[in-house]
Amino acid sequence: MSFAMTRLFASTLMLVFISCGATRRTKDIARQAEQLQEDVDYDLVDETSEVAEGSEEDDVVALTQPPTAQPTAQPTSKKHRHRKRRHSSKKSGSAGGAKSKRPYRYESNSMKAEKAPVQVGAVVSADPPSEGPTVLKVVTYNLLAQPYVRPQPEAQSSADRRHAGHIAIMEKSEADVIMLQEFYSGSKSYVTKWSNWAEEHDYVLFILPRTGRKKDGCATLVRTYLSPTQARGWNYNDHGARVALIVKISVPWAETTSLEIVNTHWAFAHDKESTIVMRDHQGRKLVDLLATTPDQPVIVGGDLNGNYDDSAIQRLINAGFESMTTDLPPAFESHYAHTKEFLGCDFIVARGGPVPTSWHMVNDMVKADLTAKDRLSDHLPVLVRSTWAPP
Repeated sequence: MSFAMTRLFASTLMLVFISCGATRRTKDIARQAEQLQEDVDYDLVDETSEVAEGSEEDDVVALTQPPTAQPTAQPTSKKHRHRKRRHSSKKSGSAGGAKSKRPYRYESNSMKAEKAPVQVGAVVSADPPSEGPTVLKVVTYNLLAQPYVRPQPEAQSSADRRHAGHIAIMEKSEADVIMLQEFYSGSKSYVTKWSNWAEEHDYVLFILPRTGRKKDGCATLVRTYLSPTQARGWNYNDHGARVALIVKISVPWAETTSLEIVNTHWAFAHDKESTIVMRDHQGRKLVDLLATTPDQPVIVGGDLNGNYDDSAIQRLINAGFESMTTDLPPAFESHYAHTKEFLGCDFIVARGGPVPTSWHMVNDMVKADLTAKDRLSDHLPVLVRSTWAPP
């Protein structure tokens, strides 16, 4: 081989080695860049303070606990740094290993005023019922709104059947005040049906949709002879998107006295600390709101999503509200939850004048009606008779 050819061969071989080295270095640089991006991505995940979780069954939205501080020790291997960083985000940064806890943001806030509820129907003079001038019949009923029926979507024929059943129950009750929860306020045709029925049966209808773009809300129907004069809406200023509809009425047998009707629907007590805390503070916030007018007679009713001994409900009792009696036979069971358990959670309590004296399920409905294939709702309609006994 000539000297010239030898130099050419050597030069070519050198170029090949240089090219291979550049390719290898390029791959190393790309790998490092990819590793760096992964580290940045995990940093962003670790810095997220709130993650929304929900249960469409009961429309409860919960907060997970915020992540704790990162350990000061840095991983020695870049190859596994992102794995260690992800793992370390679950650990406590304290020396003793105890988890740091940031208070839920709704632990210290209060209820917020909502826009004025929708009023359907005019107040006209009418004679009080013949049962007696000092007895008020109040019904609370969670209707199970069409968007929450499982499986979805609910056939319109089923929705129409259930609505007809709801109307029949209300007619049977002959109630002075009706408090409805999971009222399908997002459906114009549904609202129209109830509006027409209210007008035909001498009720004034008030509607307050839930917050958070929910399709249901609370609705209260009041006999025209009770002359409802004011309606206000409040939300609980938390992640449950719950509201309270307050309607002030007159009391014919005490001309100078008004009575507030509070219709509400609290969050379900899921087995998560955040929802349990939120429920308890919903009770606190409602008590605090009503404490601003301590001399105002009040009836509170609705789906409170807990038994009598629940801490949120006990806040009402400890604040001086007298409950319907639920410790006597028959057992008070008004709701079949998605957890396959029965609860007595549809309450009516009162203070400052009205006193709950007796209760029963409208139309003599029983526990079996909650699990029937053709059930009208997963709740039973509860009617309470209250007499007037000012303190």
